[in-house]
Amino acid sequence: MTWTAQAGGNKHQVTVVVKNIKANTGEIRAGLYVSESSFLKQGVYVSQKVTGNDELTLVFDPVEAGVYAVSIYHDENANGELDTWVFGIPAEPYGFSNDAKGSYGPPSFADAQFEVATDQNITITLH
Repeated sequence: MTWTAQAGGNKHQVTVVVKNIKANTGEIRAGLYVSESSFLKQGVYVSQKVTGNDELTLVFDPVEAGVYAVSIYHDENANGELDTWVFGIPAEPYGFSNDAKGSYGPPSFADAQFEVATDQNITITLH
């Protein structure tokens, strides 16, 4: 993937280890976001088929230094979207950087944000 998230200097790699994958079907889909206004709306996306392990690794590369947030969901039925129950409650496993959780909705960008100044490794556990 060739992509530049923010203007500036050196480019880095953000490696995301996704844990607690329970179903052996579908894909893990992840979004990398650069601001509150783009959070969960417009980002850079990667996905990977689930291979039967309880964890897998996704990579965003290149990423410029800056502040970011990641959201992930397990698209168990591979329909390309996060399935939800009544009131928009996720029906498929999901998670955010910093293990951020929202009350009555998704967490804020501020709760999920992390800084990229060098190569960054983060772990997200699906809930």
